[in-house]
Amino acid sequence: MTEREYVGAIHLHSTFSDGRQPVEEIVAEAQRAGLDYIVVSDHNSDGTARIGLTGRHGGLLVLSAPEVGGRGNPHFLAFGLRDLDALVGMPSADALEAAAAQGAANVIAHPHAAHIALLPRKPVDWEHWDTHAFRGMEIWSYMHDVCHNAVPWRLPLVFTWHRLLVTGPRPETLALWDRLCLTRRVAAFGSLDNHATRKMVIREMYPHRDLFQTIHTHVVCPPLPDDAAAAAAALTDALLDGRSFIAMDTWASAAGFRFRVEGAAGSLGLGQEAPWQPGLRLVVESPREAELTVLRNGEPIERQRDCRRLELPAEGPGVYRIQGRRGRRPWVFTNPIYLRDA
Repeated sequence: MTEREYVGAIHLHSTFSDGRQPVEEIVAEAQRAGLDYIVVSDHNSDGTARIGLTGRHGGLLVLSAPEVGGRGNPHFLAFGLRDLDALVGMPSADALEAAAAQGAANVIAHPHAAHIALLPRKPVDWEHWDTHAFRGMEIWSYMHDVCHNAVPWRLPLVFTWHRLLVTGPRPETLALWDRLCLTRRVAAFGSLDNHATRKMVIREMYPHRDLFQTIHTHVVCPPLPDDAAAAAAALTDALLDGRSFIAMDTWASAAGFRFRVEGAAGSLGLGQEAPWQPGLRLVVESPREAELTVLRNGEPIERQRDCRRLELPAEGPGVYRIQGRRGRRPWVFTNPIYLRDA
């Protein structure tokens, strides 16, 4: 089946919570950036859907997944939540279970929160992992990456060249994700967690137009239907199934990056699962030369530099994923392909 690639930005805040731009302005900025979709995630608010701003806006598809959780508690994004008010005041772990009971598909937000220098507020990590009430987790959050590296002597960069503070997903987050994937599929999300815009004396901090050029989640799936509701459902399903890769497109566009498993019976794509059998091959294709690393169950098994195509046998069952770097910069992190014991 023909597949298409949809490039978008996830986890945006508007004036429905603590963001500084209304949704209408965020939509306009996303359209100018050429994005295919955005996911608005206001704190404990589904205002974007309530006033009818989800759906198609020209070539842009707008989704809403409220960020559930109060101050001092860990948070999650809830896709398809029916009754947000019913979760108000619940501890995050209870709210997660209650949201899942409503039929929502939950994604853990910034599971390891940024440790911000000189900020008295203690970061809150997600600790409730012994549950199947979530389908995915953010493995790379732009604002948490930048803020986690905002030690005092780097503060000028926070206000100006914040992209230089980006170091990639936290090692502990990747390790946790790899462990979870050993027993079930857990989709990885790239996010912005942007609240733009704070005006300074000479410039704005973190305007959406800037961050829309940074971390994208590239969804690779069959063409979306023309109907807006059906398209939103199909895109949400693809995200939750892990049919995507995450890229810092600032360094170079990752559009066209592909990872698949090929065998006599056909091929498997991102997020898919099948029994391992002899003769399967891993195939990676990159639109740019990069250092490509193949990981199996979280451990590197192959690394090639200045590489645009990598191919090797899948020599046993495992959870296989790809990381790509451009020089010393983190660039691409794919969702896995799951080859299980037969």
